[in-house]
Amino acid sequence: MIKKVGESGGEGSLNIGGYGETDLTQKSVIYRITGRGTGGNDTTQTVLRSHYARAY
Repeated sequence: MIKKVGESGGEGSLNIGGYGETDLTQKSVIYRITGRGTGGNDTTQTVLRSHYARAY
């Protein structure tokens, strides 16, 4: 699932850290990506969530 979380840059601010060389001083659109997988047996599942910011 991909969900648009919001926008940053300009007048607002965003508290985000640990994202390498990401420059969120530019206007950016932030997305949350969630993936779910199953395996091993019927009760095993894994959920992976990440965030992506696209500057423009």
